[in-house]
Amino acid sequence: MITIITVWCIFTFFPIVNAVDIVVHDNHSSYVSSVGTFHVVGEVENTGIQSVAFVSVTGTFYDSNNTIIVTESSFATLEIIPPDVKSPFEVVVTDQNQAEKVHNYTLAVTQHSITTKNLTKTLIILSNSSHISPSGFLNIVGEVKNNGSSESTSTRVAATCYDENGKVVAIESGFTNPQNLNPEQTTQFNLMIDDENQSAKVDNYSLQVQSIEAILIPEFPLSYIFIFLTLLFTLVILRRTKDLNSISPFQIKF
Repeated sequence: MITIITVWCIFTFFPIVNAVDIVVHDNHSSYVSSVGTFHVVGEVENTGIQSVAFVSVTGTFYDSNNTIIVTESSFATLEIIPPDVKSPFEVVVTDQNQAEKVHNYTLAVTQHSITTKNLTKTLIILSNSSHISPSGFLNIVGEVKNNGSSESTSTRVAATCYDENGKVVAIESGFTNPQNLNPEQTTQFNLMIDDENQSAKVDNYSLQVQSIEAILIPEFPLSYIFIFLTLLFTLVILRRTKDLNSISPFQIKF
């Protein structure tokens, strides 16, 4: 019985993971900008076991009669997305005549490539803060440090902004100043959400940093910790089962 339970635990807590699996999270949202363009902002996540690059998200837009009127595509903000990492994206309908007809839309990942490039986990955010400017725009400022032993080039910060319900309401990204950081060098960044209505909706935000060589991601994601604890629990059960089977009936004490 114990053996059967152990096997069940292994297959329950360790499902088969696809080598490449990119999902669009359902916390995306849309808005019409002050100049009449239609924006869809959201997040994609690499739930596979291999890093992917140049992830493209395509939006298919429909009018009130559910007739397709336009398709638009855009790349995810992070050029390389390692396993268990999210990246913001934004798809925009720039044609104002078409934008005003949009009633609903669908999203799909339509392009990506597998990459073997490993980004070092050596970029850290030392501090950050946010404020609303007199013009009503959200500004996010902070400091980034290259904590590695080699140069970080084209260093870029991405912000994903959420409302109080966890919906993505705005995204923004920009290079640090300067973009190239020597080992142990610190630099600043300043991002601005240049839409007053969307800025007012922001309740919290997350920051990501990536360069050609490095990325900012947790050293021990929660999913890895859960897998480790489950594996440890399974090994303990197997060890106890082995010990019980090796004991003579005359050695068991009650």
